[in-house]
Amino acid sequence: MRMELQWSGRRALVVLLGLMVAACGGGGGSNSTDIAPAPPGPQFVLQPVGSTSPSGSLLMSVSAPDLAADLADRIEVLAQLLDPGGEPLEGRVVTFGAGAVTARFEPGLPEDDPDVDFPAASIVTDVRGVARVTFIAPSEPGRIPITATTTANLGLSGLIFVQAYDVGFIPGDGEAPSLLPSEIVVEDPDPGMELSFLIIGGTPAGGPGEPPYRLQNAESGIGIASLVFEGRFPAEIEYRVTARVSGSHTFGVIDADGRRASATVNVGFSPVVIAPEKVLVEPKRPQTFVVSGGLPPYD
Repeated sequence: MRMELQWSGRRALVVLLGLMVAACGGGGGSNSTDIAPAPPGPQFVLQPVGSTSPSGSLLMSVSAPDLAADLADRIEVLAQLLDPGGEPLEGRVVTFGAGAVTARFEPGLPEDDPDVDFPAASIVTDVRGVARVTFIAPSEPGRIPITATTTANLGLSGLIFVQAYDVGFIPGDGEAPSLLPSEIVVEDPDPGMELSFLIIGGTPAGGPGEPPYRLQNAESGIGIASLVFEGRFPAEIEYRVTARVSGSHTFGVIDADGRRASATVNVGFSPVVIAPEKVLVEPKRPQTFVVSGGLPPYD
């Protein structure tokens, strides 16, 4: 799945980009009996993203889509390496990098390393093929790219974006409302996939039991938008993708002063691909193929 998010206004929520999705394979394990089971990882915020090559796949995700720009808030970044058969690749080096000078990784490469201009970390994959690192927020708000790359012989990489938000931001400050992000592009979504939008600014309604904003055009053949408000701002729009064909859905919110904001969800489905395309198979020896794209399940 490939996802792109676009923003309007001063702030944003999260961007998630992938080169290609590979379905997350089985966990696999070590033959050694003295290795304790690995602890469960944090919940992935969306489908993992990464890349695939004849040597395997890299799946990348984060434990949360955003964090405060306060030099202290932190999230976990994960990358999993799988061989062409979906089994984990243990003992391989994954190098993480981030496009924010004041951010940090723990553990990270030495700050006095002359070859490191931006924060970076090199982590060895565990028995599940997972490399895990802690990302510590920068001092400045904004959208931050985080990368994961392997050695040249594997040739795999991933790119994910998180949002560092301004800790001094107070929603509902008299501005016209806006929806963040203003547009999401999703390719090959899983059935029922959920997306999130924040409602920023505007004048919320103040009546008892009254929702702070009204929704417009909340439902279409692409998906359904629902307002979520639990007494704290910013209010949120939860969007559930129901599309089985490509298309777009633009929905909106209206504040108490009648001011409007809108956002668009674009859904596309890529062609079905079988990898590898060509392979020399030895007699009586099974060969694994990976199917991606399109709309599962496959016949």
